[in-house]
Amino acid sequence: KLFCLTQTPITSPNIYPLNMKKCIILSVLALVTVLRGSACGAYFPQHDYDIFNIYSPDYSFTNSERLSHFWAKYTGDDSGFRKAETREVYESSDYYFANNCALLLQAARRKKDKEMIVYLQQTLRYKKICDEMQETWEYPTQEQLDERQNILLEMQRVGKNYRGTRLKPQYSLLYMRANLLLKRYEDNQVYWLLTVSKYSESVFKDMMQSLYANAILHVGQWRKACDIYVEQGDWVSVEWAMRNYRNPAGIQRIYKEASNSPALAYLLQYYINGGYGWEWSYDYFQQDNGDIKKEMADFIRFIDNDVMHNNKVKDKAMWKAAAAMLHYYNHEYATAQKDIEEAERLPGSPQMKDNVRCIKLLISAQTQKVGNAYSVYL
Repeated sequence: KLFCLTQTPITSPNIYPLNMKKCIILSVLALVTVLRGSACGAYFPQHDYDIFNIYSPDYSFTNSERLSHFWAKYTGDDSGFRKAETREVYESSDYYFANNCALLLQAARRKKDKEMIVYLQQTLRYKKICDEMQETWEYPTQEQLDERQNILLEMQRVGKNYRGTRLKPQYSLLYMRANLLLKRYEDNQVYWLLTVSKYSESVFKDMMQSLYANAILHVGQWRKACDIYVEQGDWVSVEWAMRNYRNPAGIQRIYKEASNSPALAYLLQYYINGGYGWEWSYDYFQQDNGDIKKEMADFIRFIDNDVMHNNKVKDKAMWKAAAAMLHYYNHEYATAQKDIEEAERLPGSPQMKDNVRCIKLLISAQTQKVGNAYSVYL
């Protein structure tokens, strides 16, 4: 009865898919109820920490794919995508950038594309410096630092003095990358505002916007930089920049500064999922700790008494769903059900609305009795 509730014999091809679908869904929900659902058998007491999923960090993956499409078109070789599918390479960009961009340089030389050759050579020099800077075992000598400085100044000059149009975004990227390592943040800020912001949309422009965010972060525009990182899905940058705000106090501070800041989606997801799932997640909220319980209650009160009455807030569904999850963690399932049903009626992004339905399904495993009525509900 727990795993298959229908009494109808499965004899018809038309009936089979419907009953099997019910059987599978109910089986999964039954396990969620009994075992509290786990993706890994060794950690079965742990709740699925990804259920509150409203922020998608995909900057690195997306830009890598977009770069691969650019280079596939330039070289006339789309093998990188097939090799990624067959796992010959980790991702398609690895194919194009392998052996110090040998494939790309070969294509540029075949086309006698001097501008592209210079761009690739300068990019390789930049990458070498970045790799050296990540080496923490040995300090560079003064001679090495001077050589590095000269390379970056040359890259800066090459990027800024480019007078062509075809590779203008690529050479601008060289200029901004050189400024980044030279710590000339104000130069990058001005260059983006006066020049790059007017470029047509491209993967190279998006990469430069990230460098612009880094620049304004260093000159004091912290929240604006964080908003750019979040909008781009730049997980690594936003993790570092907002490391001290992933808690109710930090969330409320950002909310008071800008009630619709893109950073709030990231911060809420991080807090509601308890940080990194494999460290905290459900177990964090399940601790018999009065401070944690009070923190949850205070944050729910903030959502109900402030956010829900703020006409400027655009994604109220996000906040109400967060409150529902906190009630769920606290075993207040009826209240969680009430909140998530209200979240369904509130304005929110398409991703948030989809997530609300997922949370509602999770909560229903605690509020609904397993039976024919629940089968119909599903």
